[in-house]
Amino acid sequence: MLEIVELDPRHDADLRAWHQVYLAAEVFEREAPAPWQYDELAAQARTPNQYRERYFLGRVDGAPVACSMVSNDTLSNQTIGDPQVHVLPSHRRLGHGSALLALAEDAARSLGLHHLDGGSVVVVRFRAFG
Repeated sequence: MLEIVELDPRHDADLRAWHQVYLAAEVFEREAPAPWQYDELAAQARTPNQYRERYFLGRVDGAPVACSMVSNDTLSNQTIGDPQVHVLPSHRRLGHGSALLALAEDAARSLGLHHLDGGSVVVVRFRAFG
């Protein structure tokens, strides 16, 4: 069963676990991924700036398998949030991503946001035939 906790980004072990899930999901089957490195994530999450962010980590039997965050750029838009959801490839299609997206929606509401503007990565494989 998936257990989801909100992270304090100042807690290094939790943020590293979040990043490990993010990284594995972000690079899976992509030809030219450009994921954030841990130091970049930690600097963004821990340095005061114009972004409001909330981070969540999903674990199954204590092992990190999914993560999400919602952020809002307070300088450019007061009503739109940017959600991210990442699930380890081996734990996809089990409802973990949906659970974390629902939590990101709740977090956005708690930040006073009215819209989420997100996207998804689609990996398409081509093969020769004929």
